[in-house]
Amino acid sequence: MVSSCTTDILPGLEEEGLRQLYPTGSDVDYKKELRALNRELILQFLELIDALIERPSQSARCVEDITLILRNVHHLLNSLRPHQARATVIHMLEAQLIRRKEALAKIRSLDDLKRLGLFEGMLCCMRKISDNCWYCYQSIVG
Repeated sequence: MVSSCTTDILPGLEEEGLRQLYPTGSDVDYKKELRALNRELILQFLELIDALIERPSQSARCVEDITLILRNVHHLLNSLRPHQARATVIHMLEAQLIRRKEALAKIRSLDDLKRLGLFEGMLCCMRKISDNCWYCYQSIVG
């Protein structure tokens, strides 16, 4: 028997030996932190360009800083994955509910047709068309 774990835990950046550049806790404003990291990334990129032009020996430190920022962005985005998965499941269930309600409405309309006697009339017409098609098929095939 296979058991599944529904509480996947994302390892922290400190466990990987990296410095976390955004606050920890459940009340993190993801939008604000991602924007701040993005701004910092742009500044570090400009600093890298400056270092490559004026002091190439310091460019390795700038690359390390950019790598740290990108790892933090990646980690922050991965922490949003469970929320994204829940939203996707909710959307799929809502769409499934709509489809089931539409199918139920179609079944009920067929019941209404049966009560009015129209359903049998439709079946009779369909049988006649089917019989005519069969007769034509037999005459062609021989």
